[in-house]
Amino acid sequence: MEMVFTFEITTVPEHKELRYYWAHLEGSLAISVDNILFFEESDICLIELANDMHNWLLSDKLNTQPDFIYKTVDYYPEPILIFEYINYDFYKIESIWQKTELTHFVPKNSIITAFETFLKNLEKELAQTLTIDLNELLRDLNQVGDT
Repeated sequence: MEMVFTFEITTVPEHKELRYYWAHLEGSLAISVDNILFFEESDICLIELANDMHNWLLSDKLNTQPDFIYKTVDYYPEPILIFEYINYDFYKIESIWQKTELTHFVPKNSIITAFETFLKNLEKELAQTLTIDLNELLRDLNQVGDT
């Protein structure tokens, strides 16, 4: 089973300080599962999503947080994406803005691969177009969150 995250950066903050990129670098995001469009939205805070994915991947290595929940400061009422652990390393994927309901669970390794690929592609895009180091930005964000 293949899960794919695709994005396009659409809004870049005017201020070039790294802290502005967290909330103001936005783009369109699409998620497909086995070539079926599950989610498609514009104006997603891509760095915020990347940070949540990065932290989930780290916590997954420690086996401390099996569910992935993406909430945003722009939309409080409920999470935008929920990857709920079901059993045997399978997840139920839901979104308040989903285009279709998935009739099957997604294997954890498909999610990990999709997250890692998204992060790698975002890192490459930020480096090439904006000369921003995603890893440095995520480190700074997580240090601010720890204080």
